[in-house]
Amino acid sequence: MKITTIDNAAYYLLLFYALFSSTFKEIGAGFLYIAALCAIIRHVKQPLLFTVDPKLKRAIILFFLTGFLSIPFSVQPFNGIGELVTLLLRMVLPFVLVIGFVKERRQLFNILIAMVISLFIADVCAMWQGIHGNYRALAFSEHPMTLAGYLLQMIPLILVFFVEDREVSKRWRIVFGMALIFSTVALIYNGTRGAWIAVILTLLFYGFLNIKKKPKILLGMFTLFVIIGIIAFHSPSLKHRIDTIDDDKFQSNAERLLIWHSAWNMFLDHPITGVGLGNYEKAYKEQYISPNAKEPKLSHAHNNFLQVLADRGIVGFLGFTYLFGYILFYAHTCYSKRKDLWGLAIFLVTISLLLQGFTEYNAGNSAVTRMYWFLLGLSCSGINLDFLAKKDELSK
Repeated sequence: MKITTIDNAAYYLLLFYALFSSTFKEIGAGFLYIAALCAIIRHVKQPLLFTVDPKLKRAIILFFLTGFLSIPFSVQPFNGIGELVTLLLRMVLPFVLVIGFVKERRQLFNILIAMVISLFIADVCAMWQGIHGNYRALAFSEHPMTLAGYLLQMIPLILVFFVEDREVSKRWRIVFGMALIFSTVALIYNGTRGAWIAVILTLLFYGFLNIKKKPKILLGMFTLFVIIGIIAFHSPSLKHRIDTIDDDKFQSNAERLLIWHSAWNMFLDHPITGVGLGNYEKAYKEQYISPNAKEPKLSHAHNNFLQVLADRGIVGFLGFTYLFGYILFYAHTCYSKRKDLWGLAIFLVTISLLLQGFTEYNAGNSAVTRMYWFLLGLSCSGINLDFLAKKDELSK
């Protein structure tokens, strides 16, 4: 089999993942695993070239190393090994596949369009559910939080290319604009309050970032938020969701406070390496669950940072914060120094994901995590391609 045939097959498999990225996660994941087989065959025939920032590579390795260090000190080490393998499949696999097989601007744009189409389909389904009275719309997902995870990443990403990319044709700009409107309405009907806050703060940050050079962006966002407010406050169920955001007596909020307190106690008892990667659920249910808890089946801390502190300790927390801190630094540097739109896009996507991570353990959601690392891979490929294009222009 020719190398070019394998490369093309892998690219189309990634494209198919993108087409199912916001709808049927199992089908999308299946395409990634088949692409991984292509990558193995391709690497045996001729080693793949991975162009990744060395410091980003180091940050990823450090993240996994600090997670691994918690395993020997846990009660059930095999749980940690299984969790580590799961993280590799969710994070490294989509990232490496995109870096290895997306080598052209056309491929990059096609995958972006495919992801927008997938999201658009999910939006329509969520809007249909919302209009028919389901104010925790989940579209094709198994839980509203999963759809929220898709939306809070894709909305900032689409916005950047809708507003900033002058090379996008009018036809595709209209598609991006429609996707933004539909995604916003879908997010409202989704009813995930942490995602609402994350997206609003991220878009406000983007607006203030551009207030001097593009004041219309801030005005447009203000208008959008007014429209959102009008829609939400005209629905008693949605208004109730808004009213409960700061209500510590509301069941969901009260339960989160109890879980956060339990996770913090878990960290205090095991400050260096935590209870061990993959051991949070067992420790919580057997030792740390609050007597006032009304949801004993919960298996995570509903907070990325407390979850990492509890199951990986300060060692794992340093690996986690360094990884995402460097992603933000790298992305912002690419945008501020080279005005790279992929840098700006992944910067905003990461902020949005981390903001929701204060109220939800979205780092433990397989589909959401897979999408993020797929988008990070696309961004790194885009940054590399933009750098090479500018280098070629300067050499002429």
